Amino acid sequence: YNGWSDYSVFAATLDGNNCSIRGINVSSTNRGAGLFGGIGPNGVVKNLSVYGTVTSTNGTVGGLTGWLGGKLDNCTSYVNVTGTSDVGGLVGNAETKSQVLNCVNYGNINGTEERIGGIAGTGKSVFTNCVNFGNVTSTSSNVGGIIGAGTNQDTTSLQSYLRNYGTITGVNTTGGIVGLLYVKLDNAVNY
Repeated sequence: YNGWSDYSVFAATLDGNNCSIRGINVSSTNRGAGLFGGIGPNGVVKNLSVYGTVTSTNGTVGGLTGWLGGKLDNCTSYVNVTGTSDVGGLVGNAETKSQVLNCVNYGNINGTEERIGGIAGTGKSVFTNCVNFGNVTSTSSNVGGIIGAGTNQDTTSLQSYLRNYGTITGVNTTGGIVGLLYVKLDNAVNY
């Protein structure tokens, strides 16, 4: 792992047709763990539910994908996810210009370092109409029900219509919706 260009990323469209993939059991020592290690800028995954566990002794870990450069739409995760940093229910790291739309997480998310979230550990992209029901836990900071942390580079992104019902536990910069964010947040509710 020397950068995202080293990943062999999914670059097509997968339409799950509202079906599910069950029994996912990923155990990794590498960055970029999930059903997909990475989904590239041209990759789209939609209308899919996933069930199982994803565990990594490293970072950039998600129930659906470790790294997202493309688009997720209408995806639901029932995956329990464990990793170090950049850990999320659906996405470990959602890069700038990616999109996470109409997604739901029910899995429990555990991280030992920063940037842990119910939907995404790091969210530098557009998040719309996303809901988290899972518990999110970290022994570090930047922990959120939807997004653990964004960056100050993602000035054009917008996070809107977000809901959290899970219990969020972290050290510093921990919140029901986001732990740390530099951009506009619109219509977000933490229960």
